[in-house]
Amino acid sequence: MNLNFSQTGRLSRVLVGAAALGAVVATSLALTSPAVATQSGVAADERPPHAVEDFNYPGADRVLAEQGFEVRRGDGHIVVADCATEDVLRISTYGDGFKCFRTTGDSGWITLAIDRANGVRTNSATSTHLELTSESGDEQVYDVAANDWEAIGSSDQDSGGEDFTLLEIRVTR
Repeated sequence: MNLNFSQTGRLSRVLVGAAALGAVVATSLALTSPAVATQSGVAADERPPHAVEDFNYPGADRVLAEQGFEVRRGDGHIVVADCATEDVLRISTYGDGFKCFRTTGDSGWITLAIDRANGVRTNSATSTHLELTSESGDEQVYDVAANDWEAIGSSDQDSGGEDFTLLEIRVTR
C-alpha cells in the first residue's frame, strides 16, 4: 500500500489526537475513580428510607388556617373544594357557613373534624356516608343518596339539640 505524504500526515495527526484523548480519559478515570467509590459507599449508607403512604392530608395546616376545620387523612378521592364549584358535597355548619368537597373516582374517604355540622347536600356520588360524634360521646351515622339534602348533627330531630362534630365522609359511585 502506497501512502503519500498528505495521507500519512493526516493519519499521524489522527493517531496522535486519539492517543492524547485516550490519555486524558484514562487519567481522568484514574483520578476520579477512588472518589466515586468513596462517595458511592457513603451514599449507600445514607439513603433515605422508602416512601410509605401515610394518607395524611397535604395542606391540612392551610385548610385549618383558611377555613377553620381540621382535615386529617384521606385517600385523595375527597378533597377540599371551592363552594362555587359545581357538583360538590356541601356540609353546613352553625355560624361558619358551608364546607365543600370535590369527589373523584369510584369511592373515597376522608377523616376530619368539622364542628357544629348540621346539614349535608350531597353531590352526584351514589352514596355518601357520614359519621359524627358529640362531646357527650353520642354518635350519628348517615347514608345519604345522591343529590339530596339531609339534616345532620343538632339539626336531626333525634339529637336532642346537642352539637356534633363531623369526623368521617365516605362516598361511592
